Amino acid sequence: IINNDEGFEYSAIRQVDFNSAYTFTLYPNPASDRIYLNTDGPSGIHVSIYILNTQGQAVISRTIDSNLSQAAIDVRNLRPGLYFLRIDSRDGTTLLEKFTKQ
Repeated sequence: IINNDEGFEYSAIRQVDFNSAYTFTLYPNPASDRIYLNTDGPSGIHVSIYILNTQGQAVISRTIDSNLSQAAIDVRNLRPGLYFLRIDSRDGTTLLEKFTKQ
C-alpha cells in the first residue's frame, strides 16, 4: 500500500476461495437489530466473524462454533451506515460481505 506521504507498507495476504465447498448467506440487508448468517455446510458454522466499519476497524468480533446452520449477530448498538462482515473459516478461507445498518 502506498500512503499519501509517499511511504509504503505491506498488507496482510488473505486467501479467498471462490470454489468453497459451502456458502454463507447474510440477511436481512439492510438490518436494524440482528443479522443472520446461514450456511449450507454439513457440519454447521465454525468461523470467526468480524464486523468492520468503513475504516476497516473491527467493531464486533465473535467466534461461532455451532452445529446449527444459522447464527444470529446482534447489531443494535451499531450506528447507522455501511459495514462489512468478514468471515474467517477454520480452513483459512476469508469471505467478505457488505451490509447496511439502519
